[in-house]
Amino acid sequence: MKFTSYVLGAMLSVVLATTAQAGITGSAFVDVKGLKIVKVSGGATVTADFISFPGISVSEIRGISTTTSGVNETSLSGFVDGGESASITIVGTPVGGFILPIGTDPPVAYSGSGVAPADNAFLVPTTPQSVRADSTFSGSFADLSGDLNPAVAAIPAGAAATTLADFAVTVPSLVGKGGAAVRNTTSYDFVAATDLTTKIVWEELIDLNLLDTGGVSPVYSSFASTGFTITLTEITPTGTAIVTYENFESITQTGPGSETFSSGGFVAKESVVFDLKAGGKYTLDVSQTSFVQFSPVPEPSSLLAFMGVGAIGLVRRRRRQA
Repeated sequence: MKFTSYVLGAMLSVVLATTAQAGITGSAFVDVKGLKIVKVSGGATVTADFISFPGISVSEIRGISTTTSGVNETSLSGFVDGGESASITIVGTPVGGFILPIGTDPPVAYSGSGVAPADNAFLVPTTPQSVRADSTFSGSFADLSGDLNPAVAAIPAGAAATTLADFAVTVPSLVGKGGAAVRNTTSYDFVAATDLTTKIVWEELIDLNLLDTGGVSPVYSSFASTGFTITLTEITPTGTAIVTYENFESITQTGPGSETFSSGGFVAKESVVFDLKAGGKYTLDVSQTSFVQFSPVPEPSSLLAFMGVGAIGLVRRRRRQA
């Protein structure tokens, strides 16, 4: 189950509300589903296989290779036990991520290795003092039901991926700064078995939330961003990109207040129409990212001290020049 943008943002706010403490939260959430290559005439999903023999397979494209991975990174520094960081790369498995609680050793609350962690319903972190990087991916860009390998044939058409980076900190002065970064990437190489006029369709949901309840010292600045890109390249014979799509969003918040961005639920998207040529080799690359970070804003006294040092240097330089 995936949470829509307004639900996710409200749940993150509840973390601070329920603890009745000042603090800061932030989240960057991207959910993509139903991503597939379809024929313009009739709208059917293009059929594909990885294992077939002449005279048996009637698939419209032949899969050569596919590589999918999720990279989840978190970091915290400047608090009482000196700082923690954690990173995991998930290749070929559907889910995984990190919750990095403050002052906990070891810092990794969970990681995915082919088995969905309990948190992969994308709920609010169980501890209010943490940063998190979480991701999932599943499905296929094409209809693989005709593949001779039962495991491949069972993969549903319509790729899906979710990335979530967030933080919830009730005592920022103990933390210093922190952040989380998540990236899901997939590369699918295939050869067209026949001429086809096609397009890529999908649905995407983007949600960004930053909240500072006030009463926090020092003042903090936070940042959240998301990115989603699709590129289809004709490797042979032209070596050119025939489909390019990107959607990047970001927000910032300094001091008390809130900032949000939301797509308002899933939005249906489609690429330009393009032709697949029989015998042509193609690569479909999809990338999805979520990123959050927070850090203290330098106090005016610190800035004045820095400016004073600069002024002294300027005076000395002028005296030397004189």
